[in-house]
Amino acid sequence: SHVQTFVGSRDGGPRAAIVAPSTARLWPVTDFTTGDTAAALLQCETAASTMKNLMLISSYLDITRPSGDILPSELLAAVRHCQSSNIPFIVAMDSNAHSPLWGSDTNPRGEELEEFILKYGLRIENVGSAPTFVGRGASTIIDITLTWNVPVQNWQVSDETTLSDHCLLTYEMETTPATSAAPEFPFNFRKMDWTRFREHLSNEPLFFHPHFWT
Repeated sequence: SHVQTFVGSRDGGPRAAIVAPSTARLWPVTDFTTGDTAAALLQCETAASTMKNLMLISSYLDITRPSGDILPSELLAAVRHCQSSNIPFIVAMDSNAHSPLWGSDTNPRGEELEEFILKYGLRIENVGSAPTFVGRGASTIIDITLTWNVPVQNWQVSDETTLSDHCLLTYEMETTPATSAAPEFPFNFRKMDWTRFREHLSNEPLFFHPHFWT
């Protein structure tokens, strides 16, 4: 296959996924992946920074979730982990929320999402007022791109035809995928409790988990 896909499971089918070229050095992060959130770590090289790894996160915010609880717990966990480990990240989000911060009007879901963005110091890459969703007799801006310590430029809503009622969002980074070597992780493998790791792994496959380090 020419692509690799990272997706979780959910009754009714997943609503978030990451699809990348098969040549990209990507590793799934299952601790942060469910039917509504997908995460993968990209090993990369940059010409203008020291960024070695980049976390890619795709997230769907269920419009039926109650006010005060619109954010998936896996998304919150991924953001906290990346910031505590100094891993830059990008969040591609179907927010189902409105805010002037991304060129829309406002609603309570948007206000809640604004608080999340400000609390974690995230950058909104959306530019302009072109709708990102066109369908069912309506057009609106609900798809947003959030970043932390990532050099994104030339963000735009593409006019390319897709098979979705959501438009294609495009942008550029000063980053090229690496072709060899595994990513560096902020853990000391000499302190790994391998016995506990193997016991857990036999019950539930995972990518990594901080509580195995002492």
